[in-house]
Amino acid sequence: MVRFVHVRLSVYVIAILVGLPIGGVVVPSSAFEPGWGTAVSLKIGGGDALYPQVAVDPRGNAIVLWFQYDENPSDGADGNLWAARFTPLEGWGAPVIVSRLNALTADGQSGWYRVATDSRGNTFAIWVDHERATHLSTVLASRFVPEAGWGPSESFDESDVGGAGVGGPPQIAFDGQGNAIAVWTKGSDTAASRYVLDVGWDQATQVGVPYEGGTCDIGFGDAGDAVLACWSARERGHLVWASRYVAGIGWEAPTILDPAPFGHWIDLAVDPAGNALVAWQVWNVSTRRSSMSLSRYTAGVGWGAASLIEAVGSENLTGPMVAADSRGGALAVWAEGRDPWNLGERVFALRYTPGAGWGVPETITLGAVPVGRPHLAGTASGEAVAAWIHRDGDWASVWGVPFDPDTGWGNPLRIGPEFTVRDVYPDSEELYGLSSPPRVAMDSSGNAFVVWDQFDGAQHNIWANRFVVFPWTTGATLEDLGALEDRLAQTQTALTTAQSMIQLLLAIQVVFGISTVVLAVLYRRTRGGNPGPGARLTEMNEPDGALSLRKAGLGQEGPRIEESASFPKRMVDRARRNWPTVHGPTRVTAKERILLHLLDFARQADAIEVPPELMQAGIADETGIDLRHFAQYIRPLVRGGLVRERTAHVKGNLHRRKVYGLTEIGRKRAMGIRDRLRSVVVRVQDASGSREATIADVLADAGGSLSILDIVRKSLRDGVVKLRR
Repeated sequence: MVRFVHVRLSVYVIAILVGLPIGGVVVPSSAFEPGWGTAVSLKIGGGDALYPQVAVDPRGNAIVLWFQYDENPSDGADGNLWAARFTPLEGWGAPVIVSRLNALTADGQSGWYRVATDSRGNTFAIWVDHERATHLSTVLASRFVPEAGWGPSESFDESDVGGAGVGGPPQIAFDGQGNAIAVWTKGSDTAASRYVLDVGWDQATQVGVPYEGGTCDIGFGDAGDAVLACWSARERGHLVWASRYVAGIGWEAPTILDPAPFGHWIDLAVDPAGNALVAWQVWNVSTRRSSMSLSRYTAGVGWGAASLIEAVGSENLTGPMVAADSRGGALAVWAEGRDPWNLGERVFALRYTPGAGWGVPETITLGAVPVGRPHLAGTASGEAVAAWIHRDGDWASVWGVPFDPDTGWGNPLRIGPEFTVRDVYPDSEELYGLSSPPRVAMDSSGNAFVVWDQFDGAQHNIWANRFVVFPWTTGATLEDLGALEDRLAQTQTALTTAQSMIQLLLAIQVVFGISTVVLAVLYRRTRGGNPGPGARLTEMNEPDGALSLRKAGLGQEGPRIEESASFPKRMVDRARRNWPTVHGPTRVTAKERILLHLLDFARQADAIEVPPELMQAGIADETGIDLRHFAQYIRPLVRGGLVRERTAHVKGNLHRRKVYGLTEIGRKRAMGIRDRLRSVVVRVQDASGSREATIADVLADAGGSLSILDIVRKSLRDGVVKLRR
């Protein structure tokens, strides 16, 4: 079926379509074909910029963090921690200074700082501040909120953590509700602190993983449980340790994953179900060769035995990285070559499939050429991107390759500018003009960012490139588009044109980035009439579940095809599956779900006998929260004056039980959440077929049989809300 959409465009709207700024707003006019964009330099002024780190939220907003020396440092050492943010609607923003730093913080192969972001774009930068005069080290953090920017840096309460000095870079990760855990090494132990949304950081505690040199990695599952993996240098060798944080309980006793000495270079991946995969490099003293060990944690079962993976065709395996998906699959990548620690000649990849186990390693580089250690990131749907430094004679550049779970690895391509090889530091990436390997991060749609620094002949600069699975994926919410509509309305007199444009942008966002079902919405809400000169025509065709797109410019001589593309059914289906994760109402936190649930029972909260839905078990069941973790969400609401706690008679129970109800402040907060969600669009299926509708429309159609929480839960679990007539 072929459908046409006509929209009258003013000069302002045309400017948006071709990617020109209006009042600070830019909507990229990328070509239809998915793939790599053009690398951009992020650094402004100053001296050398080094060790970039990157984090991306599910909607494609990214933050890059790096250290940059002063242009003319007074002591030859100091600089700043910088950050730049990318949003799909506006592109890269101007870099800003997060904190003043001693340059010792940039020491090491990757810098002593990290960055992580939650599902709403709230971000933490965490770093170690080395005091040159006293030789003391302090762990600091700064929080970025999209509406407010970077906050002040704050230190952690380490009164219960013994030891002096921080021995390695800190790590940080978010759970699905906006809470976070930071870990760092302190003295001879590993310390951790938990951030609770709307409350703050708690007191740091000792995890129990011994430390005398090494690094750690941490990741979360959807239930809020975290996995920590570390390699630690001890007198009898480098041992690999693991520990788990169980929400509502705390840290479990650490476990040694590999008692053999000389474990090194650890990487960790945790899937949504809480299963984990740890990879580390192993040095064999007898054979003088390095290999890789892999150990899997199965939620509810425990750690499996470590599997040893030997190098395929060379002497040494170095720099293993792993990724895990929601279906139980996993990927591992590494470099192989003569150098056991840094450089290789090929990058290899290995895939794990549930029920079949690990497959056969395959090379993902072009021939036997000098390469650096790869970096890997993946999504819950199974997409992944790997990147590395690649040398070709006297020139070097950064290369990247995507992985599709249905078709496998793509073609490796150069994704950054070439630069002259530096014939110094022959045992590391600095031979090629990089201070460390490239870094990769991905959003939940499979779009990826690769960041790196490279020497341009005078200084090190920060570079970034973006891999796009679906073009024109704006990642904007309805609120974002509403703000854009307001800004457009201020630049022109015809508000109706602005409203039409917003609907077109929304359609582009959904059609090109997430789904194709919104076409009827686009039909209904755009203005009619025949297209005039200069207008644009978008034709959409869906044969056999695939998506074909064709963009045409309409001039005086009739339509003119400008760009076209076709996406196979598997890509369209995956985009539809990802819809709830990226744009649906699934960004409702556990505390918001509690408030919404209590709002439904507000009239019964003060009754002498209350329904069981107001007990802890009833609230947990209705809001999809594990009862073991209920306290961590309800306590901040009680302390914040949003929820009150009392004991009362409960229907069906002989004894009085602890129950909960909204305060007046909580009731107003819950009503605000409810009103916000009523305008969210979800996919609906009924006797007439599939369509998209607001939650408000679904509530009306359901005739009281569904609550807002019911709709949110169905959209999250199934990707569609099924209505029975």
